[in-house]
Parts: sequence; C-alpha cells; structure tokens
Amino acid sequence: LRNDLASALSSGWTFTQDQYIIRIERNDDTDFILESSDTKSGTFTKAIKGAIDTISDLPTLCEDGFVVKVQGSKTTRLDDYYVKFETSNGTGFGFGIWRETVGPLEPYKFNKSTMPHALVRDAATGNFTFQQFDWSPRIAGDLATAPTPTFVGTVINNINTFRNRLIFLADENVIMSAADSYDRFFPETVQTIVDSDPIDLVTGGTEIHFLMSSLAFANTLLLFSRHGQFRLDAGASTIGGALTPKTATITAITTYETEPTVDPIAVGRTVYFSVPKGEFSGLRDFYLEDVTGAVPISEEVSSAVPRYLPKNIVSLVSSASEETIIAISKDEPKRIYFYKFFYEEDEKLQSSWSFWEVKGAKTVLGSTIIDSDVFFVIQYTDGVYLEKCSLRPEATDPNSNLEIKLDRKVDETQCHVNVINQGGAGVQSVISLPYPTATTGIQAVVGRDVSGNTIQHGQVLTASSETLTGATQSGFSGNGTMTVLGDLSNAKFFVGELYDMTYEFSTPYLKEQPAGGGVAVIAGPRLQIRTWTFVFDDTSAFKVKVSPRGRSSFTYPYNGFVIGQNPPALGQAPFLTGKFKVPVMAQNNDTKVEILSDSPLPCRIQSAEWEGWLHSRTTRM
Repeated sequence: LRNDLASALSSGWTFTQDQYIIRIERNDDTDFILESSDTKSGTFTKAIKGAIDTISDLPTLCEDGFVVKVQGSKTTRLDDYYVKFETSNGTGFGFGIWRETVGPLEPYKFNKSTMPHALVRDAATGNFTFQQFDWSPRIAGDLATAPTPTFVGTVINNINTFRNRLIFLADENVIMSAADSYDRFFPETVQTIVDSDPIDLVTGGTEIHFLMSSLAFANTLLLFSRHGQFRLDAGASTIGGALTPKTATITAITTYETEPTVDPIAVGRTVYFSVPKGEFSGLRDFYLEDVTGAVPISEEVSSAVPRYLPKNIVSLVSSASEETIIAISKDEPKRIYFYKFFYEEDEKLQSSWSFWEVKGAKTVLGSTIIDSDVFFVIQYTDGVYLEKCSLRPEATDPNSNLEIKLDRKVDETQCHVNVINQGGAGVQSVISLPYPTATTGIQAVVGRDVSGNTIQHGQVLTASSETLTGATQSGFSGNGTMTVLGDLSNAKFFVGELYDMTYEFSTPYLKEQPAGGGVAVIAGPRLQIRTWTFVFDDTSAFKVKVSPRGRSSFTYPYNGFVIGQNPPALGQAPFLTGKFKVPVMAQNNDTKVEILSDSPLPCRIQSAEWEGWLHSRTTRM
C-alpha cells in the first residue's frame, strides 16, 4: 500500500511505514485532506489526520507527540477534546499511550509579567522577595472547552481566598482557582466536570455591578460593588457544603452603597464596611443570619456623628477582643480614626468615635492589629517608620499600678545621660534618645515608680531644648537629644513625647418615654445647664473647657490639690479619686463642654452628670 501511494502521487511527499502504520508527510508543509476507504466498510483502514470520531479508532503504535482531536457531537464543540501520543521511551516512533492534551496552536499560558506577583519569604534569611509567580498553563482542551479565565484582558480589582481557592474579582466576574491549587485556573480535563475544577461566575441581573471587594464570612464569600452586595456559596440547599462548579451560585442580597477603595472587615459575628456620605464617610454594620434566604440586618453605626469621618477612607482594620475598628482616610492623612463598641449579650452599650492625630507625620500609610497591639506604618519627612501602641486600657508600667502616657516611651536604660555642670549651680542633663525626635513634639521626663529614685514618681520635667540629631555619645549617633534641668545621672525615669487629649461631650437633652414606647427628646421647653460634675479615679490633673456660643470660653483646671488635705511631697504628682464640679450657666444646645489634658499622668473620667433648669412656656392638654 505504501508503494502504491508513492507511485500514485506526484513528487513532494514522504511515506514511512512502521509495522501496520503508514506515515504521510507533505514536504512543503502545506495542508492537505486525508481520507481512506476499503472493501470492509472502513474497518480495515483508518485515516487519522487532525480529528477522529471515537478514541477507540486510535492505534497503540504512533509517533511521539502526535496530536489528534476526538470529536463528539457534530453540532457542538463543547464535547471535543485532544489527545497526544506518548511512546514508552518518550521519543521517536513506537508503542505507547494516548493522553489528553491542549489543542495545537492554542494559547496555553498567562503572561506572568502582567499577572499578580508573589511576595516570597526566604526561611533561611527571613528576607522577602517580590517576584513573578508560576501559573499553571492550559493542559487540556481549547478556547471553547477550557475557556480563558475572564480576568484576562481586564483589571483584577480584588484578590482573596475562600474554601482553599484563590479568588480574583474582575468586572462583574468572580474567578476561583482549582481547589487546593492557587496556581491553576484551567481544568485538568475537559471530558468531565470535576468538583475541584476552577469556577468562573458572573453576578448577572439587570444592572451592571463591577465587583470591588470580597470577604469570607460564615461559610459565604460576600461580594461588594459600589451599589450592591452579593453572596457566593454552595447554594441554599447545601449551605456549608462542597463548593464546586455545579453548586457555586451568586445571589444578590442588599443594595447599600459602599466605598470601592476599602475592603470590608469582620468583627466577631458582624461585618463592617465604609459608605460614602457626600463630603464625608459613614460606617455600616452588616449581620448575616445563618438562615436560608435571610436578608442581612444592617444599620449605620456612624449616624450619631454624620460629619466626623472624612471621605476617601482607604483602610479598615479591627480587633474583636478589643472591640475596636480603625479607619484611615486620604483626606486626613495624619489622623487615625477609632470606633469603640461594647456589647452585653445582644445589646450595644457603647458606640463611641475618636481620632488620634500624629504630630510631625506626613501620612499614615497603613495599620494592622496583632493581639492587643496596633501597628502603624507612618511617613515622616525623614523616612518611614513602624510604630506600635497597646490597646489595653488596663495596661500598667512594670512594678506600678498605673501607666505613664507618652508617645515613643523609653526608660533610662535605653538612653544615655550626660550631665553638664555636675555639682554646681544650673546643673543640666542632656539625654540622648534611641530615635530621632519630631520637630513638632515636646519631650518630657517622668519619674518611675522605683524605690530610692532620685526623682519622685510622676514628677514631670519638660525639655528646655531639643535637637533632631545630637552629637555622638556612647553609640547614640544621629538620634535626638533633649536637655532638662537637674542631675539625672542616677535617676530612674521614662522619657517620651507629650500629646494632648481632648474629649467633647455630646449635647445633653432631656428625654421621655412616649406612650408608644422608645425614647424621645423633650423639644419644647428650654433646658438651661447650670453645672457639670465629673467623677474621676486615680487622676492627677485635667482641665474642663466650657465654650458658650457667642461668649468667651472658660477653662477650669483640676490639679489634684485639695484644701484641707496634706499636699503630696515636693515634686510628686497626686493621684486622687473624687468629683469636680464646674459652672456652665448656658443653654444646652448652645454650649460645648470638653475635657482637656496635656499631662503624661493618668486622667480617668469614670462618669459625668449635669444639672439644669427646664423652663416651659406651654402646657400639654
């Protein structure tokens, strides 16, 4: 047969025979059509080129690397697949097996330079390397049977993990890697759907929802767009069941607006996310009941302070144990916003807002909470620094029952003290710090609670001068120095930067319980505030500032000295428990009352109460 073919065809062909296989090649590599027939209805010979109808038509003897498409139905390409021959010795012509493979000339791999990269830690050195990631190529099928993931050619908005799959959000699509294989976004076979195969879903619906963020929560992947929220899970009938290409579903659940630049966070049983409020931002909570088809319960937790949070929130972090949420905004780059809450069973007893403003900082770049410590990455004019702060309110200094409040606090063992004019008049101590000092801060020394100390516990000495980069002293080159009066060569002290604390009370109102239930403000009568009384514990000093509208402000200092009681030792700070009453004499909604403290010593206000007159010109009938 081989000789008959060679004589029947013109030159330009090559025929090779190996046992019962004849290989036909066209020397100029142009395409051709190959068909065969015989007197036994095609059962004696089979022409194999490009495609066949059934896998059983393939021989066990062939050339290594030969690829054939196995066609299924003539009306669709979705049941087609490709096989490649592998000889026993991996080369040449011989016996072997057919394995499923990718179609010839099909694009089969990603451009790694435009794909997400990996941050890899070297266990030996502890160093991190930012590098390209090895993504698994397409190993079976073609563009029809193993489609290219929908993130290709568009922007990946969010990366997450869920049910041991890597998650990409792109446009309206959720693309999930194969189970247990973060690098694989193509199926290993197109002959059947495997539970571990990658998943590619679209939100659907009549509106366009570009997905911007996601959060794994309560056996569900919550998806957030600018104007809606969705849940991805294994379907209502299999909540908590296996997530597979057959069971995965996306369901629209709510239509709240969200900030697209910040990811939602989970705190205990509740999800929190930022919402735009015109020139400001808000924070909503989101409670997802573990009930099939239940609509999430949501409320705005910042409704009491609608003008407090700036717009363009870029980061939310949380601590369930400390019941704290931290927000950072591009519009207030020096500020760190805190939301504190407290639940007793299902009742929220506290919902408070505050902010820290970092002196000397250019931008707070990011934050995270580990255990009960919050870490900040902050950019200053001279570089970027990692700073840490404890969130525990009951924290105390070693061998003491209180905590001295200083930023960047260190003790004398971490500093170097150089005494000037020791033993003479006007003696001074120059303290070299283990870090550069800020140009906007005021450094202070505070005596530690140590027996036999040469300065009293709580005694505060502010710096008479500061330098950003001091002279080299005992290895403390290039760090800040501060100068204080007195000889501190044998003193035990803390040193750090002072900061200001301000607490503003909300407007007091007289309330009543209507017949229908709830609480309502009594709006008609005039409420004239007479006094405020503050209850404090283990407190050294603070000030109360009263600012009536249209009049000058009044400041009432409390310094811990009580007439009729023995004063503390010279230089020692008092720590007292008691009450402090100040006059107000102004209408409730025309007066601002604040507590101020610039002292590093404790200021613990336990409660506050007000006294006033209620004057009504009308009587209810």
